[in-house]
Amino acid sequence: MATISSAIGLITGFPIQETVDKLVSLDAGPMDQLESQDTSLQAKQTAYTTLSADLLALENVTNGFDSSSLYNAQSLTSSNSSLLSAAAISGSTVTPGTYSFTPVQIAQAEQLLSNGLSSDSTALGGGSITLGYGTSVDNPINLDLTNGGAGFTPGEIRVTDRSGASSVINLSSATTIDDVLNAINSDTAIDVTAVADGNSIKLIDNTGDTTSNLEVSEVNGGKTAASLGLSNINTSSNEATGSSIVSLFGSLPLSVLNNGTGVRFNNSLSDLQINFADGTSTTVNFSNLATPGTQPSGTTVAANGANAALAFTATTAGSQYAGTTVEFENNASITAGNETVAYNSTTNQLIFQIAAGQTTANDIVNALKNNSTVSSLFTATTGDGGNGSGIVTNSDVAYLTGPQATATTPGTLSSNAQIKFTAVDGGPDYDNVSVEFVNNSSITAGQETVAYDDSDPSNPTLVFQIAAGQTTASDVISALNNNPTVSKIFT
Repeated sequence: MATISSAIGLITGFPIQETVDKLVSLDAGPMDQLESQDTSLQAKQTAYTTLSADLLALENVTNGFDSSSLYNAQSLTSSNSSLLSAAAISGSTVTPGTYSFTPVQIAQAEQLLSNGLSSDSTALGGGSITLGYGTSVDNPINLDLTNGGAGFTPGEIRVTDRSGASSVINLSSATTIDDVLNAINSDTAIDVTAVADGNSIKLIDNTGDTTSNLEVSEVNGGKTAASLGLSNINTSSNEATGSSIVSLFGSLPLSVLNNGTGVRFNNSLSDLQINFADGTSTTVNFSNLATPGTQPSGTTVAANGANAALAFTATTAGSQYAGTTVEFENNASITAGNETVAYNSTTNQLIFQIAAGQTTANDIVNALKNNSTVSSLFTATTGDGGNGSGIVTNSDVAYLTGPQATATTPGTLSSNAQIKFTAVDGGPDYDNVSVEFVNNSSITAGQETVAYDDSDPSNPTLVFQIAAGQTTASDVISALNNNPTVSKIFT
């Protein structure tokens, strides 16, 4: 009898075990296919997760691309950071590029000590002392004090000696007369000596040659030589003296006079006595300090906003121009850029003729500048935060009022002795008040007193009783602050 396995074998043509394996394999086919698909899907999921992470990282990087600061960022480097460091400043407008700087001198610690004197009565020993009139630029005077306070223009000058040799002298970092003299004298390309001579600088040619003139010229159209009084030098002589560059002027600090020793005022006696031809005399006391009011000023209430606002200021301190009214009148004959201005001293009015709907704040500023008469009395600028492009209307108006009178004592002994006085109220009421310091033997330091005397309207005074040689600036301030009457009038 044939078995089942024999029958299967006869049907399939394969042995029974092989047939069973094939059937199982066929039955497992869908499962294997599912496992393969699952593996493929897991691989895709992993790829998507990786891609998502990469995209998120990219998003974090690109999120800042819409910030304008990214494209305005600047970086600066120095080729020698030990001499010059550089740093980018946010919002700066420096044009990218390469810039050259020449460090002139490295700062260093220095101490100079003179030999002490063992006695104020013992003879100094051998040698000689010469007394005479000093010249004005022999000392290292600050160049800011030259040319009547206009100062010096840093830059370069070209000096040519009589052999024809020339050299460019860099005076970009010069601050004193000595800096200028040393720069010229240390230049080895030329044989010229610079010395101080009175109020001027003198150049001396040492070549003994006559090939060329001794000459000084500007470099690249600068004004450095002119500011040193040397631009006129072009001579066949071996010596040439520049024009005067040192003189007295109104704001010259007293501390630089007398070769830097300053001017000493007497704290108890009058400083000057002036005798007149008719036999009369008067005295001058520099311890009195008049307090002139600062210039009256005012700003227009501009209908068209900040860009149309204007600020006006009187050029003269005091009350003369306080209360001046600034007005604008439409004038059909006026075109933009051709505005006119006039000041009526009787009515205290500063009146501009304008083109309605066209005249800007900048036009007003220019109109005043172009009128030499009115510009000597007032100045005009665009208002704070405005650019002057706004249209001025006839409804705009400004009133000039005088701010508080103020003055600062000279602080003859030191800057720590200076005191600034200011009237509490604005206007002319406290213009020309004299501040006086009177030595009083009954006063001790810290017990100073103050009184305000306006019984003579032509000569109001603020008088402090002080202890000579003891009272400090802080003591004076305390005396005023502790006086309930005077502290309501002045600070």
